Amino acid sequence: MANIQKDLMSYSKKTDSIQKQLHDKDSKTETVKILSRFFKEKSRKVVTAAVSSEENLALKRPTTQSSTMWDYAASRAVDGNKATSFSQSSCSHTNDDPGEPNWWRVQLDRPYRVRKVTVTNRGECCANRLDYFIVGLTNSTEDPVIGTYPLCGQYPSTVAPGATVTLNCDPDISAGQYVIVQQPSNGTGWLTLCEVEVYGEPVVKAAVSSEENLALKRPTTQSSTMWDYAASRAVDGNSQTSFGQSSCSHTDDDPGGPNWWRVKLDRPYRVRKVTVTNRGDCCGARLANAVPILSLGLLYRRSDKFNGGSSQRSLSPVRPVSIRSGAWCNCHSLL
Repeated sequence: MANIQKDLMSYSKKTDSIQKQLHDKDSKTETVKILSRFFKEKSRKVVTAAVSSEENLALKRPTTQSSTMWDYAASRAVDGNKATSFSQSSCSHTNDDPGEPNWWRVQLDRPYRVRKVTVTNRGECCANRLDYFIVGLTNSTEDPVIGTYPLCGQYPSTVAPGATVTLNCDPDISAGQYVIVQQPSNGTGWLTLCEVEVYGEPVVKAAVSSEENLALKRPTTQSSTMWDYAASRAVDGNSQTSFGQSSCSHTDDDPGGPNWWRVKLDRPYRVRKVTVTNRGDCCGARLANAVPILSLGLLYRRSDKFNGGSSQRSLSPVRPVSIRSGAWCNCHSLL
C-alpha cells in the first residue's frame, strides 16, 4: 500500500510538471515527447515489478512422508504457516523408524527447474531433528532412496531452533515435479519440518511443429462401432481408403442423435486445421456435411460433401475434437 501511495504522489507531481511544460510549449512535437517520456518510465516500473515476483510452488501442494508421528502430517509443512512452536500444529513430524533415513516429499503441479528450497525448523526444542538434511528432485513416485535422484544440495550442519535456511540448487540440475527433503545416509531419528518453500521456473517445452499431427495414435472414441472398425483406426497413421485394408473407423447406423467420433489430444491446442480422409471404394456419402467441433471453441460447417480425398478447415482452440455426421466412416484424421 505504501508503494502505491508513493506512486500516486509521484504521478501527481509529474502530472503538474507536464501541465506546466505543456503550458510553456506550444509545439505538438514537444507535447508528444513529454508524455512519451513519462509513460515509458511508468511502464519500466511495472515490468520490473512483475519479473521480480516469486511464487512458492510448494504451497498447499500434495505431500507425503516416510511415516507420521501422531497427527503431524506432511501437509503441515506446506500450509503457509511458519509458526515454529510444535503446539501451533504447523509442523510435520515422522516417527523414529529404523532402516532407511526418514524423508518428506511434495508434488509440484508440473516439472520445474528448481532454483532454491527454503526450510524452517522447529523453534521450542529438538533442533537436531533437522540436521545435515539433503534436498533432491525427481519425477518418480517411488519412495526416495539416497543416490537415486538428482541433488539440489545438503545443509552443512544442524539448523538453529526456529531458523529458516535456504539451499540454492545447481543451475544445471534436472527438472523435477517432486521435491524431497531427506535425512543423510547415516541419519537417524525423527525428521521435523515447520515449512518448506520451493522456487523455480516451469520447464518450457519446445514449440510443436506446425505440421505435426497432434491426433496420431491419441485416445479415441465414437458413438458406436460397426464390427471391429474401431475409432482408433482413424488415427493409426495409415490413410489407405479401401475398407478392406482395415484402416477406417465406422459407426453403426443407430437411430437418435447424429453419430460422432472424438480424439483426445495430450493438452489444449490452438488448432489451425483438421484434415479428414474419406473412404474410397464406395459409400462416400457416409461422410457428408461433417461438422468438426472443438470443445469450448467455435463450430464450422461444410456445406459440400466429401467424395473422397481430404478437406481442410481452419478452427479454434480445442480439446477434444469431435466430428459429427450421419452414419459414416472416417479413414484418417490429421490435426
